[in-house]
Amino acid sequence: MHRILFSLFVCLAASLPAMAEDEPGWMGLAFYNITPELATAMQAEGETGVVVVGVAEGSSAAIAGLKRNDILTAIDNQDMPDGESVIAYTQDLRAGRTALVTIIREGSETTIPLMLVPKPEDLSSVKLDYDLEELQSAGGSFGSGEYRALELAPATPEQLSALGLPPGTLGFAIKKIDILSLAGLTGLKVGMVIVEIEQQPFRTFDLLEFYIREAALSGKDYITFGVYHEGEVRNVPVRVPTEYKAD
Repeated sequence: MHRILFSLFVCLAASLPAMAEDEPGWMGLAFYNITPELATAMQAEGETGVVVVGVAEGSSAAIAGLKRNDILTAIDNQDMPDGESVIAYTQDLRAGRTALVTIIREGSETTIPLMLVPKPEDLSSVKLDYDLEELQSAGGSFGSGEYRALELAPATPEQLSALGLPPGTLGFAIKKIDILSLAGLTGLKVGMVIVEIEQQPFRTFDLLEFYIREAALSGKDYITFGVYHEGEVRNVPVRVPTEYKAD
């Protein structure tokens, strides 16, 4: 595979916003873990990493030229075998820092200098470039970092009434969600109520981890959320995190 170093830093620096000292950096990517089968299909046999499925407008990734279907394999010459590794490495990076991002695009390996811009205070206004059908087929991820991206709370009687659900219905309302997370891009939104997991009532929050572990032990790649929205229950596939499969 060919290694290409894009000389983007100099020409892009002038277009980047002024950055306050010690602001959190923001890559602006949504991704999921690549599988061996998918790696082979994408001309990257034997590679590990994450497949980019969404790029936020105005983000560091968009400015640097990252695209959907790029396979991110390393940052700063450190291997990134999965999404958990990417999150762990980038969560403490500060705005203004330049990271070297290694990707595979159409079979060729490329290293791109990416200068981190500040993370927006309100991610709900961010516009995304993503393929919804591809993302839905991949499912969301509730691995490390994704739990922080999705905040649930028991549905209140007022929420149940607003949705037309009978009093006493069991479920958890989505209180907060990061639209850049895979869970957000699958179509989950604030205000929706999750009433089922694997077609069973979602009675307590502890059941979430129980069903994830059960699915992992059974060799399943996904669990299904039954989400009540606009008068009906919609099934949303959610990817089982790799950290549970390793147990």
